[in-house]
Amino acid sequence: LQLALEGDGTTALSPIPARGATVLEIGSGIGTAAIGLALALQAERAEEHGAAEASSASSAPTAIVATDICSDSLANLAANALSHGLRVAGEGEQPPGGSI
Repeated sequence: LQLALEGDGTTALSPIPARGATVLEIGSGIGTAAIGLALALQAERAEEHGAAEASSASSAPTAIVATDICSDSLANLAANALSHGLRVAGEGEQPPGGSI
């Protein structure tokens, strides 16, 4: 998770931006990494609120697509995301920006 947020210090792996990206996590389980990333990016967007927001308002918040083969895990993931105040898209639904 930290590597995704900070990158590796080279151009080979840049940090995931708070806006304008889509992240896919395969095998999300209960959503620990996906929810942690979503909350960290949400906090980063809150920090840019104000003068800097005007320049980034044209791009949507980064969306995180968390997947798992187990429907029970996905149900737990959705409940965990909602309990943290995150938006959750349903199966087959296009995730809105800033959602899991």
